[in-house]
Amino acid sequence: INQYDSFLFNKIGNQLIHYPPNKREKTYTIPSGVKTIQNFAFYECNSLILIILPDSVTIMGKFAFYRCSSLTSITLSGSLTTIGKFAFYRCNSLISITTCTNSSAFEVYNLLCQILDLSQQ
Repeated sequence: INQYDSFLFNKIGNQLIHYPPNKREKTYTIPSGVKTIQNFAFYECNSLILIILPDSVTIMGKFAFYRCSSLTSITLSGSLTTIGKFAFYRCNSLISITTCTNSSAFEVYNLLCQILDLSQQ
């Protein structure tokens, strides 16, 4: 496990494990090369307003942005295939979700269903 600027990534840097909740940045762009955002990675990161995912991100874990109360906007990766349950739970300020223009309407619909937990039951 490697730690950069108090951020926690796995040894090869393709999994974001933890973003420190005491950071005061309003915007964060996940580094290119990160493929997975682990469960609870951004737990209670209340200063973040905007998060941008690079195209390398394919998996977003459960509760990934749990209780990011100031998060208003997120730009999703065009490669994102999995969004864990409750990824945006208690993100009460979230009003904008931007997807890649290369995404088909069907892909966007499936991602939104995962975000809103409208998947198969």
